[in-house]
Amino acid sequence: MKTEPLTKIRVLFAYYFEPRDDLIMAGELLQGFGAHPGMKLKLKEGEGSWRVTGICHLPPEAVMAEPPHIGLGLHNSDNPRQPLEAGQHLIEVRD
Repeated sequence: MKTEPLTKIRVLFAYYFEPRDDLIMAGELLQGFGAHPGMKLKLKEGEGSWRVTGICHLPPEAVMAEPPHIGLGLHNSDNPRQPLEAGQHLIEVRD
């Protein structure tokens, strides 16, 4: 039986932060309560998965927006330079 992911995030923008090849991403939290370091996310459609390395601080108006905005630091150990594009959806991976 397939279950719905607890967390779903739509990418607004993303860029790479040198020198660690961590991806900094801003997105809209479509479903769930947020993200936490260590959480795994993957593309809803396509290949690629990322581990949340940190939470970025956003202004209160972004957090209170509807849907709420979220800022994350991400790392993809399989393909560190794999891009994320605006409009893509990330969902939580549960082991």
